[in-house]
Amino acid sequence: SSDIAWWGYSVDRATSTALTFRNNAITSNNNLHYMLRVGDEEPLSTDNNLDGAIISGNKFTWNGDHSIADEESILSGYNINQIIKHNYINSSYYALSLKSGNPSASNMTNSTGAFMYNIVKNTNVAIRIRGFNGAKIYNNTFYDDSLVGSAFIYISKNTDNGNLPSTGTIIKNNIFYT
Repeated sequence: SSDIAWWGYSVDRATSTALTFRNNAITSNNNLHYMLRVGDEEPLSTDNNLDGAIISGNKFTWNGDHSIADEESILSGYNINQIIKHNYINSSYYALSLKSGNPSASNMTNSTGAFMYNIVKNTNVAIRIRGFNGAKIYNNTFYDDSLVGSAFIYISKNTDNGNLPSTGTIIKNNIFYT
């Protein structure tokens, strides 16, 4: 129903943590943003506390409709070098949101992390990259038979913070099917 107010599973980012989030399932029809929050929407003191996190073997299923434009399966903002692999993500508005940017500094730059070997099905935007440099997107399958999607990968500057363009994104060996 439209009155559901669950904000998803939010990993504590108060201190630096070597996070592994593996072999879980989250199903939701929430109307307030996230299924898994392993980052932030804006620069905070918790930036980089989940750098290098491993998010692997999970199943994310969103049962709501695509009229909620902010629902994200995985929010990974203001952290770098996260390994997101072997996940199944179905029907969310954004499967993954990578973001950084700061009005007084440059974008964060990823060096070793990647989004790889995932299956992403029926999302409006599979991956949203905003003000984040060095995103790596390898060996995924992006599938959409819902006719509601507008983009598999959408890259832009973060107009909310810093307004600098995202640079250095590498996209290779993926399958895109619609």
